[in-house]
Amino acid sequence: MSSLGPAEVMIIAGLVLTMIGLALWVWAIAEAAQTPAVVWREAGQNKVVWIGVIVVLGLLGTFAYVAVARPMLVRARAASPGTP
Repeated sequence: MSSLGPAEVMIIAGLVLTMIGLALWVWAIAEAAQTPAVVWREAGQNKVVWIGVIVVLGLLGTFAYVAVARPMLVRARAASPGTP
C-alpha cells in the first residue's frame, strides 16, 4: 500500500473543503427560501434580496446571511407566536 503524497493530500483537502462550502451555500439558500414571508417582514429584511446575495456572493453571501439576516429572523420568529 502506498502512502499519499503532499499533492494528493492537498487535492483531497481541497475537495472536502469545497464540498463543505457547497453544502453550506445550498443550506443557506434553502433556509432563506423556506422562511415564511411574515418572518422576513417582522425582521425588516427582504427575502429576495438576501437570496440574491447568497446566490451571487456564494460562500461570502452565506456567511453574511448567517451573521446578519439569520439572527434577525430568529428573533422575529421568537417574537411572533404561531410562526413556524
